[in-house]
Amino acid sequence: MLAALRRSLAVVSRRLSATALVAGGVGLLAHAVACAAEIPLYDGEQEAEVARVAMSDGGPEAKCTRADAGAPITMLALAPMGIGEAQLGRPLDARFEAFAGSDGERLFPRGQIRKQGLHQMEHSITAMESRRSWDANIGVSAAVWGASASGGQGSTKRFASYRASQLVESREIDDATEMRAPPPNAVWYVSRLFYGRSYELVFSGDARTFNAAVRARLYFATGGVRAFSETNKLEVKSQGRGLEPVNGEAIFATNADEIQKGYRQAGEPVPVMVEYRTIPRTCVPDDEPIPWLEPRRVRLAFDTIDVYKKAADGWTVDAKCTISDKDVIVEQPSIWSNKSGLSSGCKSDVPGPRGASSYCSYNMYWATGIDLFDGDRLRCGLKGTMGGPSGTKEIPYAELSQVITKDMQPVTGTFGDGDNTTEYRVHYTLAPAGADDPPK
Repeated sequence: MLAALRRSLAVVSRRLSATALVAGGVGLLAHAVACAAEIPLYDGEQEAEVARVAMSDGGPEAKCTRADAGAPITMLALAPMGIGEAQLGRPLDARFEAFAGSDGERLFPRGQIRKQGLHQMEHSITAMESRRSWDANIGVSAAVWGASASGGQGSTKRFASYRASQLVESREIDDATEMRAPPPNAVWYVSRLFYGRSYELVFSGDARTFNAAVRARLYFATGGVRAFSETNKLEVKSQGRGLEPVNGEAIFATNADEIQKGYRQAGEPVPVMVEYRTIPRTCVPDDEPIPWLEPRRVRLAFDTIDVYKKAADGWTVDAKCTISDKDVIVEQPSIWSNKSGLSSGCKSDVPGPRGASSYCSYNMYWATGIDLFDGDRLRCGLKGTMGGPSGTKEIPYAELSQVITKDMQPVTGTFGDGDNTTEYRVHYTLAPAGADDPPK
């Protein structure tokens, strides 16, 4: 009987609260809330009622029942700006957003804050591979990171973070004490904060640009952050919390020594990481995976060049590529730098692109890997000059063109061009990475 009465009062208070928000009533509502406030414990009867009300509200738990509640989940994430000890033990919804008013008060009113000293230097790289990860790390601080896009499957952007930190202390709520009834739709609570200093970076790009291959390279990145982001055409935003780059440029520090050398203290310890835990016996909505596109890796090699005419020595040439008419930053594009000693009178068995009769062939020894998707059109060619201090002349530009397909086979081909004084032809190989060499 008592349990039933408590359950009824809880339901009345919630329904009257909703009515009061619309109609502005205060009399009976105040009495009902006062009665409900006298029920501090979160017993089994209340669990069922909270779950039932949550489902009736149509929230993320609408498809979840108490029987679905699984093992507790703990999640570590970047600390939102402004979070502090006062937030320990407070409930959050499925998107890690806090509740307002009395709903947002601590779940463990008698829980003490436990402190533990730490002396750790660490780094982490986290790719946002699910909606839950995006919500916990980026979504709750979207304004800070300028992330206006959703983190779900429908988003056209992908995100990842890098963090270098010095941890000095952790503060944790004692959640072994009595817990009050959480508000409807509450899923998580702030269980622990890690204090220290950190320098954080968030990388973002559209799904094709920031694909699974770029994500993999990020996990092994070293050196300067700017070079990596420019090479991979990623946006990057930074935030220092007591750490700043020594030379003004962030680096991928991957151990304690590199963190000490690459970053210096620039402020007092603040929360840099947060640990979230699921509320006991609460239904947690299924996580939504974020798909990362898997490109096809191809190997392009410029094998040899036939020089039919040369206006001058001192050939300096680089590889230039586009994918679907968009420029691509080619890894190590330089092929020749001031190449001299070229001739054109070795053979005369194959005419040149402009009809020249004789040529000499030279090894180029150049190859690169390129990430592509089915249907992409790859164009790559030579861009360069010839000549010396007294004057230079542009080498006529020519390129190959190939549409990438899912059943692509290794191919060989040629491209070239010329004018009145210069003529050449390049022999190339294009194949899926790891494929056998094509027939010659």
